[in-house]
Amino acid sequence: MMNFWIPGFHDWNIGFEAVNMPWYARYDYVEVWDYVPPEEWDNYPIANQWHPFKQRWRDDFDTLDENRWVVSDDWSFNDNLVLFEESQVYVENGELVFKLEPRGSSSDNSGGGSNTGGGSNTGGGSNTGGGSDNSGGSDNSGGSDNNCDCQQKQVSIAEIQTTMA
Repeated sequence: MMNFWIPGFHDWNIGFEAVNMPWYARYDYVEVWDYVPPEEWDNYPIANQWHPFKQRWRDDFDTLDENRWVVSDDWSFNDNLVLFEESQVYVENGELVFKLEPRGSSSDNSGGGSNTGGGSNTGGGSNTGGGSDNSGGSDNSGGSDNNCDCQQKQVSIAEIQTTMA
């Protein structure tokens, strides 16, 4: 799971200013590697004592591969000041983009990328990280100690999960 969010813990969100938004997290590529036990190193040219892994897959984000990725939409979790929205995840210029902006802002993906998302979890991987019940994030309480002025800090953000296929 990859995501970009603002925690409700006071010590973790000091200096957060929505006026400086939108914020972006950009990924050029993602690689997934599997561990190779020593008795199998001879079966994989790259696996050895200094690098006991074999590459499973790489995504260069020419498109958003809906067979590999599942984009979260309309949910949050405890101590999270954001709502994950599908519209905040897109591919642009060979990069996966997560956009963080105040709720109610334009969600037109000002970079001009293709706003594709969704997909089905057909690869058999676990779909961890929550559901659609918006648990914990709807009251904007600001975390366990309730000392964050979170009412002014509601934002929309992105999360994406891989099927690991």
